[in-house]
Amino acid sequence: RWEMSSFIRKGKTPTAPKPVLPGTKTSLFNGQLLVSSGLSDFDDILGGGLGVGTLTMLEEDYPTKLHLTFLKYFLAEGIASQQPIAFVSADLNLTEFISTLPDFSDEEPSAKEDTKSQDLKIAWRYQDEKEQNKPNVQNQITKKNPYIHNFDLSKRMDPDDLFKNRERIHLLDLHAIHSADSDKSIYPTLFSQLVELAESYQSQDQNTVPPLRICLHALGSSSWGSFSNSEREPIHFLQGLRGLLRRTGAVCLSTLPSLVHFSRQQTTTTNIWAVSLAIFTLLSMRSRTPPRG
Repeated sequence: RWEMSSFIRKGKTPTAPKPVLPGTKTSLFNGQLLVSSGLSDFDDILGGGLGVGTLTMLEEDYPTKLHLTFLKYFLAEGIASQQPIAFVSADLNLTEFISTLPDFSDEEPSAKEDTKSQDLKIAWRYQDEKEQNKPNVQNQITKKNPYIHNFDLSKRMDPDDLFKNRERIHLLDLHAIHSADSDKSIYPTLFSQLVELAESYQSQDQNTVPPLRICLHALGSSSWGSFSNSEREPIHFLQGLRGLLRRTGAVCLSTLPSLVHFSRQQTTTTNIWAVSLAIFTLLSMRSRTPPRG
């Protein structure tokens, strides 16, 4: 008598897919959760967007200020996606800067036209069938969960949208933080506030709360240095911030003035960033050129 047993394939038990958080998508390269920078072309350079739990550095352009436009898109995308944001600066009027963010719409950014496909006339009768039968997955994802929005720099964001998201907008002025506790250095005080803020969102339902966006303007500039007691404090702050981002699932975009250097700790600082980019314009490249003679 022969007895046959059912074949059971060893492996992980299939689980239900996790819900997609608002304003996020999964990378097709490594499966990492991404958030958009607000600029589709910039997302392409970053490999799809900014990775959750990572720290991205953007070297500022001088004397031009194109880096401020990148910050506006980053912050505006967070507000449009109903994600909490934390904006830190010592040189900018934070309230005024937030009021100048570009207006947005929920429509998907128009895709670039493929000129080659327009010129190709072979098998034209099958082209319509291919477009009809092709599942438009991107549009389905966009309708349910917009990953990136359209922005118009010529228009300012509706004050009603800012008012609706006021509880998720956190403005951290370094002057106000330092005046409240002038005996301590700014870096430990700022880090403790970021920890408290990030953990407050982490304590909520992780399936519905989107990641926190942290924006640091002109990190390590003279304004930041006036609040520091040691040259090593910015390094310790960045190392702690990287651990905080990984632990809480937040994402950070920081700008760094081109003239800022951390002397002997420069190599260590470079390894902290997940992505390091620099903005160059014709005027900024001229200012970088050393004088002859």
